[in-house]
Amino acid sequence: MAQYNIALIGFGGVNRALAQLIAERNECWQTELGFGLNIVAVTDLHLGSVISANGIDARMLIETKFDKGGFSRLSGGSAEADSERVIRQAPADIIVEATFTNPTTGEPAVSHCRWALENGRHVVTTNKGPVALAARELEALARR
Repeated sequence: MAQYNIALIGFGGVNRALAQLIAERNECWQTELGFGLNIVAVTDLHLGSVISANGIDARMLIETKFDKGGFSRLSGGSAEADSERVIRQAPADIIVEATFTNPTTGEPAVSHCRWALENGRHVVTTNKGPVALAARELEALARR
């Protein structure tokens, strides 16, 4: 069975829902689809950042009521939201990018995708900005 390590960039509605699906369905996916997902990092502007090579319990993430900077209470956590460090250093196969995007610049999503591709990571994003504003650059990085 394959296991994919993922890093969640942003922990709002979309990535919280993904964490809940992992908590509830991961065993089913392993049996039925032959793969599982393991959250190894999360970063969020309000909550901070956490990296754990062994994985972070998805159920704990969705059930804990974290205060501002609350990820600092977790082993490997910090009150600082450091998306670049998480994307570049977390042992993730896939970066799940779900942050706000400036409609003029596409940031910070464009940079998140760029950093992930520069480090050989797959990217899943909820944002249109990277594709609409930086598709050629990101496609060239992905090909390399």
